[in-house]
Amino acid sequence: MKIKKCQYCGKGFKIVSTPNRKTFCSRECKTAAYLQAAREKRAENISIKKCAWCEKEFVVKRCTMKFCCRSCSMKFDTNQRLLEKRKNRAPRNEICLHCGKKLEINPNAKIKKFCSVECRKNSYAQALKEKRVEKYPIKKCVWCGKEFVKNIYSKKFCCQKCLTKYNSNKKSIERQKNITKTTEICLHCGKEFEIDFSIKRKRFCSKECRRISYSKADKEKRAGNKIKKCVWCGKEYVRNSNIQLYCSKKCKNVADERIKKQVYYASKYEKKLVNTCLFCNKEFNTYTKGVKYCSKECLELGKAKKYQAKEQFLRVCEHCGIQFETHIAHKKYCSEKCKIVLDRQREKERNRAKRILYTRNCRHCGEEFITSHPRQKCCKMQCNYDFRAAQSRKPIEIKECKYCGNEFSTNRKNQIFCSLVCGKRASRTKEKLLKIYKTVNI
Repeated sequence: MKIKKCQYCGKGFKIVSTPNRKTFCSRECKTAAYLQAAREKRAENISIKKCAWCEKEFVVKRCTMKFCCRSCSMKFDTNQRLLEKRKNRAPRNEICLHCGKKLEINPNAKIKKFCSVECRKNSYAQALKEKRVEKYPIKKCVWCGKEFVKNIYSKKFCCQKCLTKYNSNKKSIERQKNITKTTEICLHCGKEFEIDFSIKRKRFCSKECRRISYSKADKEKRAGNKIKKCVWCGKEYVRNSNIQLYCSKKCKNVADERIKKQVYYASKYEKKLVNTCLFCNKEFNTYTKGVKYCSKECLELGKAKKYQAKEQFLRVCEHCGIQFETHIAHKKYCSEKCKIVLDRQREKERNRAKRILYTRNCRHCGEEFITSHPRQKCCKMQCNYDFRAAQSRKPIEIKECKYCGNEFSTNRKNQIFCSLVCGKRASRTKEKLLKIYKTVNI
């Protein structure tokens, strides 16, 4: 234990570690001392100059510096560019191009052509009008009489409203010319009333008469409904309207599909063909060539008849050994299952004949075994797992606990304590010792 003085603050502090190279009592004193030394070095190499733009004094860090900040350098550059432009630019206008007034000239400002914003807008608008007049002449609107510039889209009217008003007025004038008024009698109340055939034909004098008459007609229809037969299935049903032909939606859908098919085949084949069925010898109409049977039943019965007419042979299945009858002379199997099973067995035998067998000793248990794989070293999967586990196991060592002094066995190299309890107790004692050392140093 030694006591030293701090080079920055002058306080005494104790040194425990070796070698004794400490010169400061804390990290704060160390950083403050280094900063002070750096400031002193900078003060030796610093010089003061005046800014070329604002003429303020500033500390020069490099010998090539002329300005105190970046904004001053930018302003100086822009000023020089403006001076070069003013030398090479055209002379200024002293009179406004629109109204003819005198302009106030500032040498540092931009060149002006107009005395105000209004003069500038009016002059540009006048120039645009002159250009439009050259392309599109001025005309008067047919409806309102206003003058407008003729474009590709509007030739007679200044706007869309004038066009719609003109068309509506034209239709009303044509109607008045073609009016033909006549008198008719109301179907409900029997009164006479005038109508125009040019607009629409009427049967009733008012909306009330029309509503009452239609409600009565509906009641009469419902009361006088007749019983009819369905066009498709032939069942009797109560008709809800004069147009109804089918008893339900199912009958309607089936009939519509049949009609569509008939229309399709009629459009595809213009003429019907008449053929005779090979089984029942009946004539039937078709739209396609090559049809031999009139229905599916005749087709199935015809195929069965052909099959019975053929010669049958007795064969023995090569797989299961059962006898079976067939009309195919070279058939070998009674079913497809027997064929698939026998083909798989033959493939396995071929693969076994191609394999090369090796005899080896298991590296875990030492027993002999035969394999077709050239890299196999163990007889079973379990032997392989056990062999790898034995290789991965680390050697067991006996150590002493640094806290309690008891002996313990471990696979880990870094383990110091015999249990978690000893480890926690050791960490707590370490924290207490650190607190004590800090209080002593203060």
